Amino acid sequence: GPRMAGAGARPMSLALAAARAWLFFRLPLAALSDGAASSTGGARPDGGPVAVAVGDYVVTLSTQGPSAFRLRFSGSSDSSFQTPMVSPEAEDANFLEFKEERGRGIRAAFGSVLVTHNGSVELKDASNTLIASSEPLEQIGNGSVVFKTQQASLYGRGASRLDAKQLAGSSTKPQTCNTATFAPYYYSTDGYGALGVVNFTMGMYMPVTYSSDGHRISWSFGSGRAPREEDWQCFDYVGVLNEEWCKQAGIRNGTEYSYRVWNTQCGECWCCSRPAQVSFELYLIPANTLAEGTRRYYELTGLPPVPPKYVFGFGASRWGWKDRAYIEDVLRRFRDGHFPIDYFITDFEFFVKQTDYGFGPEGKDSYDDFGYNSDLFDEPVEQLAMYRQKYHVRMGGIRKPRIGNADLLLELRENASLLPQGNPGGGYPPSGVPYAIERNLDFASPAVRKWYAEQQAHYHEDGVSFWWNDEGEGDYFTFHWWNVAERESLRSVAPDKRFFSLNRAFSPGMARLGATVWTGDLLAQWGDLQTTPGTMLNWVLAGAPHVGCDIGGFIGTPDDKLLTRWIQAGVFMPLMRVHSELSATPHFPWNFGPHASDAMRKALELRYRLPPFHYS
Repeated sequence: GPRMAGAGARPMSLALAAARAWLFFRLPLAALSDGAASSTGGARPDGGPVAVAVGDYVVTLSTQGPSAFRLRFSGSSDSSFQTPMVSPEAEDANFLEFKEERGRGIRAAFGSVLVTHNGSVELKDASNTLIASSEPLEQIGNGSVVFKTQQASLYGRGASRLDAKQLAGSSTKPQTCNTATFAPYYYSTDGYGALGVVNFTMGMYMPVTYSSDGHRISWSFGSGRAPREEDWQCFDYVGVLNEEWCKQAGIRNGTEYSYRVWNTQCGECWCCSRPAQVSFELYLIPANTLAEGTRRYYELTGLPPVPPKYVFGFGASRWGWKDRAYIEDVLRRFRDGHFPIDYFITDFEFFVKQTDYGFGPEGKDSYDDFGYNSDLFDEPVEQLAMYRQKYHVRMGGIRKPRIGNADLLLELRENASLLPQGNPGGGYPPSGVPYAIERNLDFASPAVRKWYAEQQAHYHEDGVSFWWNDEGEGDYFTFHWWNVAERESLRSVAPDKRFFSLNRAFSPGMARLGATVWTGDLLAQWGDLQTTPGTMLNWVLAGAPHVGCDIGGFIGTPDDKLLTRWIQAGVFMPLMRVHSELSATPHFPWNFGPHASDAMRKALELRYRLPPFHYS
């Protein structure tokens, strides 16, 4: 087991800064349940949500959770709306309707929101101080809401490696990518938080954006899907709406079209056909400070459960576990070398002997998506039990959101269980030829989730402890619904166990499931170590409280000093795990010389002094 020695090698200042920032935003933790909130809003003694007419639209006011207002913008007073970003479990705050000369609104214990007769929204805090107001909702039909501001800083957008050193940002385009996640949320130093929602996605994008010029914060809500006539591929309507040709064509949100529009800028024809009366929502959260705003944001999206205790230890991961003998040699070296460890993670090789990266849409007959590679696990039940008993470690396995087996693909395609598009691959910004075209599961379907949970159940019976979910950026909510399926699979076998998974990207609300996240495929270079604490903190503010990274970098082999410093920084990260690609030297301490391995051992010993603080 771990040696509880004194403090080891001095960690880097950037790691301490990240640790202090993360600890500052430690949240109340609670185990909450499932998928999507039906946004019917909070309760009031004399009826339901309050509907206020603004031109051709209706703004419906209610509360959501204990400390947020919900504003629904639609062409009718129908209040049915679902989003997985908002917790379905938190009890909605009571509120009262009020009317005054200037308009109608609702008041709760944490503040009030008013829609004036000229169509402006005013948000006040519990002390009745005005903290935000919008311009008249003249552009509501174009999916636009604009709030006034006085040079406020905005936090919580998420981050990529390119902007990780900036906590405050002026805009966001929500998407899930390898090494980048952005959310449709901000906390404004004007004194409130805001989460934007529509009821559809465009692949990896959530078509809700905002931008600030220091005086105006402009929200834009995508109005629907506009398929290309020949192959029904979707383009990003938010961007198209702002182009001059589209304005000249008179295209408006909330109207259905079925004619062709000629884009004179690039010479392409598009057939525009969208649902009428498209709805969107804003959740407004009065909060005096960033810390208070972040806590209330998590109350809205769902408080994260406490992860299993072993998660606060150290994990060893790599792509390239060769065979059973190699696994057991690595575990023995960790224990004999007195390097504390609680879990290890296996890549493709745990369930197949080949990757599926070169597969076409038809897949291959020989591929087994839910089996074991006998070179590594010839006796999986006995092995996993022995690893727990002899080495005191758990095993997590990689999962992909797609299917490679040809027969399964035929069956799933017949049942309309697959997403039409593929993952874009590569890093951020998205680029490269899509892979897994027509092989990604549509986890938004309850039937798909049920089927997948059944396929996975035997792994939990065999002793696999958790999942490492990779390459799920095919849709903005793939990771969310994928985790719902995996959690149900665990519950079917061991209902009392806490669910834990590690994911390459996230969407707001995933944390309440027990899903954690890592920052993607980093490079083995000082620059990626330097940006990692900023990425983590930005992701914490955007909705992912438990974040880790590929310590040492996934791509390439670090030198002994870089890996040592990265491991020392990792001591203070919410999740601590080394990882490396197939061709890299595994980031295990003994591979980097006695001086470096001694420093790594001391860092790990320090890590193992912290769980009593975190796990409480």
